[in-house]
Amino acid sequence: MDLLRLTIPQQTPTSAVAAFFNAAKLGAWLDALPMANPRKTGEELLAVLHKVNRATAPANQRFHLLEQFRPLIADISDILHKHYSAAAIPLDDKNRATAELNHALLSEMAFGYKAVLLATADTSLNDANRNLMVASALHATHHLARLLVDSYALYSPEPKSLWLELHQLYRYAEYEGFLASGLPQESKHSDVRSIDHTYRRILMLALANPYHLMQGEALLVFRELDKWATHCRILPLAAATTPTGQLYLDLDSDAPPTYAPMSGQGIYPIDGRVLDITGVLAVLEQRGKELMVSAKTPSGQLTLAGRKLRNMYKRLAEAWGIRVERLSERKPRSNPIEIAIGISAAHHFACHGAEFAPESNEIELRHRNHRNILVADHFDPGR
Repeated sequence: MDLLRLTIPQQTPTSAVAAFFNAAKLGAWLDALPMANPRKTGEELLAVLHKVNRATAPANQRFHLLEQFRPLIADISDILHKHYSAAAIPLDDKNRATAELNHALLSEMAFGYKAVLLATADTSLNDANRNLMVASALHATHHLARLLVDSYALYSPEPKSLWLELHQLYRYAEYEGFLASGLPQESKHSDVRSIDHTYRRILMLALANPYHLMQGEALLVFRELDKWATHCRILPLAAATTPTGQLYLDLDSDAPPTYAPMSGQGIYPIDGRVLDITGVLAVLEQRGKELMVSAKTPSGQLTLAGRKLRNMYKRLAEAWGIRVERLSERKPRSNPIEIAIGISAAHHFACHGAEFAPESNEIELRHRNHRNILVADHFDPGR
């Protein structure tokens, strides 16, 4: 069974990165980084990671370097994310460059850990190699998940093959028996528990209609799922079985989990799983009730933050709730369509070409419907 189909850059022998595999020289280089300038620090870390990931090296040396980089890149990534997370979408050139730097850092860290995993998976699994395998698989999963969260946060397409690799890592950990294993004692600076936990979190986020969430909510939901994901159950699906009326995923596909409608005949996952999220819905309902008590002002109203969180919970409940089946089956058809883009264009066609003057129209409507309201008798945009 082909358990691991992971993409890493082609690696060739080179002496250009030898110094970074020397503990003393690596420590001195890290100490000299311009930590007061997160962007410059990120660029320097990225430049080294890019070279190292394309050079051959023993798995234990590569893992040691990645472990030295990981806490720094975690901090830098959080700082970079804050720079563009609240910026207007689509991002301007400066914020786009910052987002691309963050994505590149996360991608290169994932490349590095995948390289360690692939190297140790082909060796005899003594205790040392097994520890490398478990930790590298867990960190690869974590960095891929963070890449996906950031893509959702920016309303960007899911990176190609990312879901396939997440599925492969989950299946491999399941096959090797370390799906629920945490990190070895010597591994620090981690905010992940196990591959199983990270995988459930990202599955639930994907089911939350992440592109319909408000700006900033994708990361917030992912953080909330740190406490909720254990209530998501991943159940086996018999071969050649159609998961009609259920949430399911295919570990052999490059696709997120989805819903199979009752009319969805012909859906036969190669290596399928069924998701039971009723436990998550129960936790969400309880969290909503607690919020209605804890986020009230002295006057009995919800705070602004409380209202935002309540609305987010409502969106999650709708996304994760019972699917309403369509009354008629969708059928592919080929027909010409006309699309109007923008409010002015939509008004032009809806009103048969009438001039679009929203300010004047608003004043006219106020005169017509609210005679007792004092409004301007004449509208002059230049005054």
